[in-house]
Amino acid sequence: SDSDAEGQTEAVVIDRHIDKTTQVQPLSPMCESITTCASSVAGKPSVKVQWSINHFSVSMNKKLGRDLVSPDFDLGNLTGLKLQVAPENTRVSKRDSSRLAFKKLVTEGPFYGCLTLKIPNAPKSPVEYHVSINNHTIGPFTNDFSDHCSAVHSGLGVNWLQEKNKDGSLLVGVDIVLHDGL
Repeated sequence: SDSDAEGQTEAVVIDRHIDKTTQVQPLSPMCESITTCASSVAGKPSVKVQWSINHFSVSMNKKLGRDLVSPDFDLGNLTGLKLQVAPENTRVSKRDSSRLAFKKLVTEGPFYGCLTLKIPNAPKSPVEYHVSINNHTIGPFTNDFSDHCSAVHSGLGVNWLQEKNKDGSLLVGVDIVLHDGL
């Protein structure tokens, strides 16, 4: 949205029966990095969830290969959702040379990451969605999260460092297609 482009974020509540959004106050400062809005993907109504990861390279380097985890968010009857990002196929040992190689990977690249969508306690029905790295949208994907609460997406073919914004942040997200159960 335009406010996101100006460095401001807002949290919104989506009611699929009403064509409007309502601004709500974030529960904590961390929640300011998650935004949701009504959208459409592949011609279908959806809810777009975007997570702005501030200082992406610095944040990834601090985690040394472990996942960065978004704040929880809710969509309709789906609660406690999270996004997670991690490097693809990268192990970092405690050796200085391994840590330096990882720092070079997350600052100079190329950096290819995994994006995980986690939906705990999901109802027994498939969820259709697309994932995005900044302006690159990949999908559709369909998963029944009642069988396994998370889906990992790797091999997305996007060098994430080239997608960072000028301020060093990276926008990742999902577009979850709306249906009668959501």
